[in-house]
Amino acid sequence: ARLLPMIWLFALFACPAEDLGIVLPPSGIAATSMEDLVRDRDALATAQDGGAAWMRARLGQMGLTVQAEADGAICGRSGEGAAPIELWATPADGPVGAAALISVAKAFDLESDPPRRFCWGPSPGPHQVAHMGLAPTGEDVDLRTVLEGVRAAARQLTAG
Repeated sequence: ARLLPMIWLFALFACPAEDLGIVLPPSGIAATSMEDLVRDRDALATAQDGGAAWMRARLGQMGLTVQAEADGAICGRSGEGAAPIELWATPADGPVGAAALISVAKAFDLESDPPRRFCWGPSPGPHQVAHMGLAPTGEDVDLRTVLEGVRAAARQLTAG
């Protein structure tokens, strides 16, 4: 009788979750989605504070350590130790650029990747490593192209 619960536990953990009808959320680059990009763009475009609270909340949702910099930038950092790879978007990139930054941040398994820092702020300054530059400003932005750029940037950062 005591063996039956152990058999059930073994069976539960011995097979893939999908075989049990459990749907796992995508991870890595597959986690980037048009729905997230649109939701983030819309929230950032209509935010009363310019999007600062939304950016802090979204970077925090990804398990990043969120910091406010002296120049007003908001940065989310993964990992400890070594100098992180940095990626920036500025308010000049508009809400689409900020949404693209959030999507790139989402594409990483933050527990196993080298340290990364995703920043949104007025000026990357001399510590800038990479500026997003993915999203043209204006109203006629093709979000499919932006999403392709997000995925390409994530692949490039994964390789680097």
